[in-house]
Amino acid sequence: MRRAVLTILLLTALLHLPSPAQTPRAEPTPAYGSDVSYAEILSPPLPVSARMPLALTSETERTNYVTFGAEVSAGFDDNALSTADHRVSDVSYLFAPSLDLRLNRERWSWDAAYSPGFTVSQKFDQHNQSSQNLLSTLDLRLSPHVGVSVREGFQQTNSLFSGLVGSSPSASAAPLQTMNTTVVTPFANFMANQSAVDLNYQFSASSLVGASGNYNFLNYAEVAGTSEGLIDSRSVGGDAFYGHRLESRQWIGVMYNFQRLTFDPGSRTTVHRTLLFYSIPFGAHAALSLWGGPEYSITPALATGKDRWSGAGGAAFSVEWARTALRAEFGRQISDGGGIAEAVTQQHVESEVMYRFMARWTASLGLGYAENDPLDRLLASPFRGWSGTCAIDYRLTDHLSFGAGYAREHQKYFDTAYYSSPLNRNRVTFSIAYSFARPIGR
Repeated sequence: MRRAVLTILLLTALLHLPSPAQTPRAEPTPAYGSDVSYAEILSPPLPVSARMPLALTSETERTNYVTFGAEVSAGFDDNALSTADHRVSDVSYLFAPSLDLRLNRERWSWDAAYSPGFTVSQKFDQHNQSSQNLLSTLDLRLSPHVGVSVREGFQQTNSLFSGLVGSSPSASAAPLQTMNTTVVTPFANFMANQSAVDLNYQFSASSLVGASGNYNFLNYAEVAGTSEGLIDSRSVGGDAFYGHRLESRQWIGVMYNFQRLTFDPGSRTTVHRTLLFYSIPFGAHAALSLWGGPEYSITPALATGKDRWSGAGGAAFSVEWARTALRAEFGRQISDGGGIAEAVTQQHVESEVMYRFMARWTASLGLGYAENDPLDRLLASPFRGWSGTCAIDYRLTDHLSFGAGYAREHQKYFDTAYYSSPLNRNRVTFSIAYSFARPIGR
């Protein structure tokens, strides 16, 4: 809650600053006039930059606005405790107000979103819980050549509705900085945080260097009979990169990445990566990014092997049009075990598509597959899983919308000593959302 209070105080102070008229959302452009030695401020591609939420080009995001909203949802879960055997179904209800502030100035822009909530379960009193979801992103031009980005995402929940409703803000991060979200865990209350600071220096019209640091944590609170054995994790990391954009607008570059994963209970794993990256644009709204290189990990308490070399890399393709948006991504790297294991070698493939088939109707579909192989197989078993989501949204008015979603999750251990049968989970949700926006400074 301390983070929420600080954000609200900063929000209040900024609301009293004079603001210009509404403008389309864009990167902050400094008004340095002839002092700028190049015409365009560059932003590096993946895996250096953070993933942006999937959006349609016909949806122009408002800036210098504050948006208020509220969402009421009902959801059915056929495996409310996320167990492989003795599945128990449940119906839950969620009420979640939201506040989103977006400011854009000549040298900086700030987007802050906060969504508290409360979940009520029909069968399990321990599932009744308030939730907190806070996201803040600040982009600042310190000088004509230097830019800084600060991102903060905090979440406290056990929500059935995660990934199926749209009121809660979600943090974005670079691929090498993300936490492992491909794991289905037994029911538990949890608290998660993602913090990152990026610094870029553009020393020519086509080249830039940069560095970043990040800190993530994931903590599970014990719930009687449901969360035994889940592992808390911490991640501290940083990277440095050089990128050059060719005349064809393709990117080439090299980066070094460092990450230290700490587990409680458990040991720690330190990872060093050196990666080459390459990005190809396809017109103004599509791009393909590739990255890869060696990865070296050190785990002092490793029981089944020595420090090891392996390969890390990934690929991402995205396209955004007026009525269709698509993203597909593949990644391989050492990551945390998502609460089930300590450090794992993770391989995942995921895709997401959004399509507006009528003026007020929008549909989305997401698919994902992941394999997690623990570095120490004496302590945990390799496991794999896949997930699928689909949702449809109908906007009745400019302020009122209705939505429905379905999600399917499947997870199976290679060693049947952990679970003799795979874990399966199906969720269905229905929601009603209302929102209105007000310009700031008018």
